[in-house]
Amino acid sequence: MNQPARHVARYEGRRALVTGGGSGIGQATVLRMLAEGGRVVAADISEDGLKDTADKAGAAAVRLTTVLLDVADEASVRAGVAAAVEALGGLDVLVNAAGILRSSHTHETTLDAFEQVIRTNLTGTFLVIREAVPASWRARARPS
Repeated sequence: MNQPARHVARYEGRRALVTGGGSGIGQATVLRMLAEGGRVVAADISEDGLKDTADKAGAAAVRLTTVLLDVADEASVRAGVAAAVEALGGLDVLVNAAGILRSSHTHETTLDAFEQVIRTNLTGTFLVIREAVPASWRARARPS
């Protein structure tokens, strides 16, 4: 027996920041959170990717803000998270989906290429969490 699809609103009233929101898993996460009622800031290093996400969001794009953000750059993270907090009035959810991949053999990988992967995938995750957590605490401390 087929049951009618029910509206899922897991993110209704939630404010989310998604890094890597311009493509891949990050973009899919943004679109799913929007579909489930969330207000979302999609952050990415690619302006074209963010435009693609906004286009795919359709009518839900009214609850979407896009922010250029390079997770490997401390100043960019600070500014990007601040812009997200300002746009949403706080943060309830953080998804660190930004990441890069290099497919060369280890013995052919330059130190610069390796460090770029670490800076983006590991340090970038830390930098975004470090900025987002206090914003999340401040939002919860405000009287309703």
